[in-house]
Amino acid sequence: MFTQEGDIKFFYNADGPAIIRVSGYELLRDPGFETAVLISILSDARADVTDTLPTDGETRRGWWGSQLIDHDLGSKLWLLERNKITDSTLALAEQYVNDSLDWLKTDDIAQDIHTVAVRDVSKKNQINFKTTIKKTDNINVTFKYFLNWEYQTAGGLD
Repeated sequence: MFTQEGDIKFFYNADGPAIIRVSGYELLRDPGFETAVLISILSDARADVTDTLPTDGETRRGWWGSQLIDHDLGSKLWLLERNKITDSTLALAEQYVNDSLDWLKTDDIAQDIHTVAVRDVSKKNQINFKTTIKKTDNINVTFKYFLNWEYQTAGGLD
């Protein structure tokens, strides 16, 4: 029997994909919405027919379950995987992150979402993100994370 409430908590790190952790006999839970935010940002949204795919013959990806809900789950960050990290790429990345979280506003969880993406000066192939979500109770929650463009890994920043 679960004694903790919330989603199963995903832990991201630079060494690989998300992991889950156990405490005693229970999976650790996320009482807030961090896991939902990270799934929204780091999952692949389905590309529109008008989007330019990174590779010829590439599928439009996405999650089949999005057909059952009123929005696409995930972001289109994957469309940028072959782009050079330029100002226009950073602007698109910010837009894709904000779009992936727009459901928080639709569901009255957030009033506003603002993302800033910057190229990490010490790691030429890494983009650092800072996303601030202003919740409907006027509390700001900030998430910091990165994408390594060369290795396509994601993780959290302190």
